[in-house]
Amino acid sequence: AIGGPAVSQGYIARPEQTKKSFRPNEFDPQGRIYCTGDRAIWHDDGNLGFLGRQDRQIKMRGFRIDLRHVERAVEECLPGVELLCDVVDKNTPSARLVVWIASLEPPDLPTLADDIAALLPSYMRPTLAHVHEFPRTPNGKIDRQALPLPSIVSSPSASDKSEASKLEAQICEIMAKVLGLQDVGLDQSFFDLGGHSLLSIEFIGRIEAATGKKLGIVDFYNNSTPRALAKVLEVGSQSSKHIIPIQPKGSNPPLLAIHILGANEEYFHPLAKHLGPEQPVMGVSVGSLDENTPTGIEFTASRYCEDINRHYPDGPIHLMAVSLGSYMAFELAKQLHESGRTVGMLAFFDAAGPKGRDRIKGIRKVGAHLRRAKYAGWGYPAQILRNRIHNVRNTIASYQINRKTDSTTSHTPKTVFEFIASNEIAVQQYTPKPLEIPLTIFRSESDFFDTDETRTNGLGWAPVAKAGCDVIDVPGGHLSMLQEPHIGTLANEIKTILQSF
Repeated sequence: AIGGPAVSQGYIARPEQTKKSFRPNEFDPQGRIYCTGDRAIWHDDGNLGFLGRQDRQIKMRGFRIDLRHVERAVEECLPGVELLCDVVDKNTPSARLVVWIASLEPPDLPTLADDIAALLPSYMRPTLAHVHEFPRTPNGKIDRQALPLPSIVSSPSASDKSEASKLEAQICEIMAKVLGLQDVGLDQSFFDLGGHSLLSIEFIGRIEAATGKKLGIVDFYNNSTPRALAKVLEVGSQSSKHIIPIQPKGSNPPLLAIHILGANEEYFHPLAKHLGPEQPVMGVSVGSLDENTPTGIEFTASRYCEDINRHYPDGPIHLMAVSLGSYMAFELAKQLHESGRTVGMLAFFDAAGPKGRDRIKGIRKVGAHLRRAKYAGWGYPAQILRNRIHNVRNTIASYQINRKTDSTTSHTPKTVFEFIASNEIAVQQYTPKPLEIPLTIFRSESDFFDTDETRTNGLGWAPVAKAGCDVIDVPGGHLSMLQEPHIGTLANEIKTILQSF
């Protein structure tokens, strides 16, 4: 449970849920505590051990999902059957929700899937699987390990492609390979099967390499089944190749997130929500990994610039970026400005500039680690380990790309890791020229390793910011500043800046 002055009074118009989750605070008669649903125990050594959750809540590709919520939606569409929702291929790119339905007669799964889609957002829609009865453990519980894989039973059409065209069958095969599945049906969605935006880059690239046909990324998002994709490819792509909708509604000048968007654009969905329905938020990224995939900063920015000018021919443009995407946004802002466009806000999130981000050393660095550990809690050592594993993977991918570059073999990135590494190499080879557009740098206030000089020179961007560089400290870490509970502060700062244009 959580207590303190920040705890709210409950859920609006949901008295039963409020009564269940908000309770009196025995340490403060005037306050309340909020029951989070986490289960924990104090150990004898004073450490708090996490035992899981009471409500079967999980996090998948950036979204928090209550499995019971998914089950209730299925029960509403198909009452009176025994069912179970769980995640298969956990902690892998192909992780997906599956609902197994136990009944003597198999239900009409495609029709049921359509009914469920009307009740749940896309990230909560499960793959459906039918079993005649649930396998049981000796004590009578459902044996989850013995449940059949959904790729085998999720859809009767998964293995029946007798009427499929050559192109449809080819798309099914490529989709199954990218997602790591045995088979994919003609009407199964790439995203329902566990696909996300990072895997879609590889998938679209393989489609274009195999068929020679170009596929716009928006066309793919709107037609994510093999049958629908085949129709799009037959008539040709009609949409933008690089612009991805995150929150497309609203009449204000668009705010474009550049190049690095996260899985399913998860870095920017919370921001779009806080900015409201009148502020369009769109992503701009490469559509595929193929022989024509742009990786150099100037060339990639030129492709983006051309697409943006075609898609948004009039009015100002606002740009924002995280990490390596900041260099792409910087060059894109330069090219848009040179093409006659007005670039309003140009914002980078905790990204080091070309001069570098000077860090404290010696005993002060030890003190910064202690402050960071206090800020981040017990998860700090695991965070350091994850960062080092990520760095090792990038180092291996960079080595592989450099080795291919030195040989006669094509060095086009074919995997997500190689794509990330190729971007790092592109940044190393890029020399930004001074830009006459003001920069806004949002710095993580929990980064205790920056020197005073780093703050003064805009995290290394000041030498190329002819129009000035403003550094704003916001709560959260390098990426968590874009997520709850920190995103509200960042969104308010961005609203203030956007209103000035």
